[in-house]
Amino acid sequence: MSVPSGDIVRTHLARIADSRQFRNAPRLSRFLIYVVEQSLAGNSDRLKGYSIGLEVFDKEPNFDPQTDTIVRVQARALRQKLEEYYLQDGASDLLRIVIPKGRYEPVFYAVSQQPDPAQAASQPMDAEELPQAKPSDRPSIAVLPFECIGLGADCASMGLALTEGLISELSRFRGLSVMSRATTENAKLVGLSIRQIYQRFRPDFVLQGGYRIRNARIEAHVQIIDAAADKVLTTERFDIRSDTNKMYDVQDELVARIAARFGVEHGPIGRYAQRQLGAPASVKWHSYAWLSRYYERGAQLDQTGRDEVTGGLE
Repeated sequence: MSVPSGDIVRTHLARIADSRQFRNAPRLSRFLIYVVEQSLAGNSDRLKGYSIGLEVFDKEPNFDPQTDTIVRVQARALRQKLEEYYLQDGASDLLRIVIPKGRYEPVFYAVSQQPDPAQAASQPMDAEELPQAKPSDRPSIAVLPFECIGLGADCASMGLALTEGLISELSRFRGLSVMSRATTENAKLVGLSIRQIYQRFRPDFVLQGGYRIRNARIEAHVQIIDAAADKVLTTERFDIRSDTNKMYDVQDELVARIAARFGVEHGPIGRYAQRQLGAPASVKWHSYAWLSRYYERGAQLDQTGRDEVTGGLE
């Protein structure tokens, strides 16, 4: 992948602004054009909530982004709209504009060529192409972008929220190392197989899932895969009632359910950790088993139980 030039980015930006996803969303188009142009101009100091409020949303000079959340709310909507574009009209585009969660400065990258996934999966990578993966002292997981397996814009726009939310939620488990969305998104875009993801990045697990919206419910199917063995450890189904008036809350609840199911002691990762304790000594799996126990049941543990966890970590 290469970093595209400013002219290429601007041409791509015009294509996005003229797409059916953005044509009827003038405020989001204005937001996107502003952050892209300021980034290309090197004006990172103008990519702050206050400046965006004044320049994009016509706020008064006394605008306070801490109390008025319009910029944060619209940034979330913009991320979802961009995902919708790349899933639909821009699915074949070889350039991507991404606005990472927690910031407003966009990232640009070009996908030089997307190989046929079947061919890519059947051929190992050359050794010189593999980056040097740093050993992790914690179990690691790669969360691949969620796929929409239904129809409609509402379905297509939810994948980014689920992926980002799950990465953030799993990161709260201190015994677990979670790969960034940019890394897993790039891997998905170029069609890397599970084996190739393991070769490149050395995660212990890969989480992948699909979802659909039907009959006023959101259905998600999620797999945890042992990356080294390329073997599915478990497949879980999640079902939650959809509410168009509270979609952000619904998405957050679904994310919390998935993270709680997979991250804690009695989930598939925790069970894997327990099995590893019977194998040759491994500090990271030993630590994860005790930490997951603490974070799952910490509020219910008495002093004896807490002392037991502390002793296990020493």
